[in-house]
Amino acid sequence: MGTIINMLIVKQCKLLDHFIIMVLLIISTICYAQEQPKLENNLNHFDINKFNELKKQHYNDFRGTNEFTIQKDKDTTIRYMEDTEYTVITTIKNVYMINRVYYKPTGILKSEDESFNNLTVNTAKYYDEQGHLTEEYKYTSPDWVDRLTKVAKEKLNIDLWSPNKVMMSRVNNKGKDTLTILHNHGIDLNFRDSSSIKHSALLDFDTLKIIEQDN
Repeated sequence: MGTIINMLIVKQCKLLDHFIIMVLLIISTICYAQEQPKLENNLNHFDINKFNELKKQHYNDFRGTNEFTIQKDKDTTIRYMEDTEYTVITTIKNVYMINRVYYKPTGILKSEDESFNNLTVNTAKYYDEQGHLTEEYKYTSPDWVDRLTKVAKEKLNIDLWSPNKVMMSRVNNKGKDTLTILHNHGIDLNFRDSSSIKHSALLDFDTLKIIEQDN
């Protein structure tokens, strides 16, 4: 009889454990769902109060206009501009830029686009004054920059995340979408002197397969 009771107690404990786990999972899911809209709202809406506070702190940084730059961390700077619109440009390692423009005075997101080594990447999006998406243009797949970084490092021995190392352009080559990379094997480029650029590579823009290169 005691054995049966012990078995029942163990079974009840296991059921209780499962119940507690399920409750915790439900709570965490609800919390996550509640947090997501906040994250999206922060991205799609300009915090005007925060901007005004930053303006007071960086008043002496203005260069004739309401413009200043703050250092978020060692790799990231954020440039704020105020004119007929609000503009926020986030720059990562001086090679990746995220440009967001907001309507004034509402602070609703108007447009967003990204560039990598001065080449437009990912998807550019445009919104109306109510915040509804009106247009979008897909330039690359979301993993394109990561794939290109890997190809450049392994096949061309170039670090694309170091500034002034490459010049990239998207070119229609005989009806084929291609990417041209000009470089000097890791040495800084002199953009004012085209004759100083010694090496180039031609890649398929989508697959990033190397079509031709010089050594």
